[in-house]
Amino acid sequence: MQETLLHEEAAALKVKEDRLTQVTAEQQEMFDSLTEEEKEDLTDVLNDDNTAFLTSPVNKAAKELLKGKDVADYAEDSPEGKLFAMKTLLDEEKDLKRVIKTDSAKLHSLTKETIENLADEQVCSLLEKKWITPLMAGLQQLPVAILDNLAAKVQALADKYATTFSDVEDEITETEATLVSMLDQLTGSDVDMQGLTELKALLGGE
Repeated sequence: MQETLLHEEAAALKVKEDRLTQVTAEQQEMFDSLTEEEKEDLTDVLNDDNTAFLTSPVNKAAKELLKGKDVADYAEDSPEGKLFAMKTLLDEEKDLKRVIKTDSAKLHSLTKETIENLADEQVCSLLEKKWITPLMAGLQQLPVAILDNLAAKVQALADKYATTFSDVEDEITETEATLVSMLDQLTGSDVDMQGLTELKALLGGE
């Protein structure tokens, strides 16, 4: 419903929700950039575990720092500069949450109103998009999935039997020839040599 008939309203809300997620990530990045020394300087605006900024203390500290001064008087990479940057992010987060809550309620109400006033043709169209279209797309993919599965099995068989019986025989013959050549380099007593001769005969060396 929202994606089809209320696309603009839903898309606008999604943009704000995405920005809220980004703001949260930027806050974490800002906190992670603090050195241990900077955390000590900002201990009054951090929670007890020193793992996050606290909104009210940040606002209070920022107000104190701006008495007789301007934000530009503090370097961006200083503890004070980072505190101001965090205050901006916290303010934006607060505003986004308020707007998202309001817009979500409006979209919910508008969705309900739109559903109650749908024409029969619109109902059929929405049902088709929700159920028939995905079903048809899935059915169209079935032959492709079956063929892909068959091709994978055929390839597995081809890989399994890539080495033929003839290849195995050739490898055995080559190995026997190598072993006979190595036996020719051995020396020993007459009994040993007679045994080696018999072994070579079995291997086809004589």
